[in-house]
Amino acid sequence: MKKFTISNQLTIRKALEQINLNAKNFLIVLDVNGLFVGLITEGDIRRSILSGTSIEEKIDTIVNRNPEVLEEDGLDSKKIKEKFDSMKVSVLPVIKNGILKDILFRKDLKKALLNKTLVVIMAGGFGKRMAPLTDNCPKPMLEIDGKPILEIILLKLKKYGFKNFVISLHHLPEKIIKYFTDGSDLGINISYVQEEKPLGTAGSLKLIDTKGYDHILLSNADVLTNLNFKKLIDYHVKANAYISVAAREYSYQIPFGVIDHENNDVMGIKEKPTITNFHSAGIYVLNPILLKSILQNEYLDMPNFIDKCIKEEKKISMFPFFDSWVDLGRPEDFEQASKNYKFSSDD
Repeated sequence: MKKFTISNQLTIRKALEQINLNAKNFLIVLDVNGLFVGLITEGDIRRSILSGTSIEEKIDTIVNRNPEVLEEDGLDSKKIKEKFDSMKVSVLPVIKNGILKDILFRKDLKKALLNKTLVVIMAGGFGKRMAPLTDNCPKPMLEIDGKPILEIILLKLKKYGFKNFVISLHHLPEKIIKYFTDGSDLGINISYVQEEKPLGTAGSLKLIDTKGYDHILLSNADVLTNLNFKKLIDYHVKANAYISVAAREYSYQIPFGVIDHENNDVMGIKEKPTITNFHSAGIYVLNPILLKSILQNEYLDMPNFIDKCIKEEKKISMFPFFDSWVDLGRPEDFEQASKNYKFSSDD
């Protein structure tokens, strides 16, 4: 942050020189004790010169002492976005007790949003449908194109800018922990929770510390997809939903003529119609406040949890997507992916 700050005891000339170097057209002004004073822009300087102020005067004489700022306490991504949108500013100093803690730029809004999102991967299942492959290997550690499924998922999410991960474990947890450790080899942060007994997709969330996060991105550990996760998070924030469900279109053809009827009166017959629905992709975004309503050590899967939230009149949104998606929990799909899938960091 040093190149964006300057002492209020320096001259306007010095401020202009520093602004030319930082290429951002502003400086945050601090006093001799390092406390926040205000903000000065190149426009402020030029207007002061045009009004007759000498460039040898101290910055303190022209500083804007009441710029738009953010208080660090209680800061969340929604408030940041609202502030940027309502104030039409491009930069916001973050202040705590008069001390400059950070500088947020409009272009970094998505980065701030992702930093406030905790990614939770559910990797505790037994993978019974994949036996005997999963007898001595957790299903997420089965390899596709030479990499464990879980590693491919983590790398895809890393590509979108996510850094903080929790992996929920139960079946053969030590094999996953030994392979990924703290995630530093992948350039991410990984911590773990272990279910003493299966708790379900939603039930295991009760084990996780979500303090400091505005959103939880929850994913099963057996799906490969080219879903744009940034768009999913953006959609969730704009929808102001408690839960957003990533939903993929699925079509199937009924191989018979389907009768349209009222009671026993035939109104028509549709020959081999195609039915299209959206199904859950096993990927969700949740507001962490919901975790308070989950009971400790109680089994709870996501469909039942969503039903519970709907009954409580909490907004649940659907995010339709049409990108590739494969459920690797079924032997036939795993076999197909093993033959055809090629991992690329550009996916």
